[in-house]
Amino acid sequence: MRGRGVKLSREIKNFFLFVIISLVFLGFDSWGFLGLPRDVFETVFNPIKRGAYLVSSHSNIILGMVFNIEDTFERDRKYKKATEEKDKLTQQVKTLTAENDSLRKQLESPLPPNWKYIPVRVIGVNRYLQVWGGTRSGIKPGMSVISGIYYVGKVVSASASTSQVLLPSDPAANIPAVSQRGTRGVVGGKFGEKIYLEGVLQKDELFIGDQIFTTGEDDYAPGLIIGEIAAVEARDFEVYKRGEIKISENTKNVTNIFVVSEF
Repeated sequence: MRGRGVKLSREIKNFFLFVIISLVFLGFDSWGFLGLPRDVFETVFNPIKRGAYLVSSHSNIILGMVFNIEDTFERDRKYKKATEEKDKLTQQVKTLTAENDSLRKQLESPLPPNWKYIPVRVIGVNRYLQVWGGTRSGIKPGMSVISGIYYVGKVVSASASTSQVLLPSDPAANIPAVSQRGTRGVVGGKFGEKIYLEGVLQKDELFIGDQIFTTGEDDYAPGLIIGEIAAVEARDFEVYKRGEIKISENTKNVTNIFVVSEF
């Protein structure tokens, strides 16, 4: 926009310079200064006189066009600014709507009514899930993070405004868990790719499709769904078997989740 304004200003200066030169030569001609070599000068200056005449007769139109172009540039700038502000406001409305929907669903979930939640936004993920919300919001390490009735992870560190959440896929997870049949074990990840219910006794029942829940031990919020058994790995000569867990779709690609502050 600034470049176009500079170019337009230069064109206006050239226009007025042309008008001034034309008027000077017209004055010389009317005073007779160009009379001697008239045939030569007429060949050179008749086009200039013609141009000056056309300029003078259409000067109002030309000036109007120049200023209309400037006004058009200004209106275009204001329109773009208004469009950007509208897009920004629309995005803010979408964000607030999504947060309100998430909070409504969380409050409607079949969890004990005395539980209290702190809403947080997901801002990134590497080894840990990073969320926007920290000690200033009342978040502390050890708190469970959920989406509805599903377990998402556990807060392992918190600054004033952000927190790091340990996911079940992490080898350091070690979540005390129990199946719907009462079979107990510990949930943890293998290199961030698969999740297993480990330490299950061979005699204990464990079947594909069994849901796995947090037991509530070690300060985990109880009764949260971690996932369901997708495969069972057992060897007769070993004391323990394990089940591969499929995480619920409700905990994937989430943007608004909740930290359980009291349960």
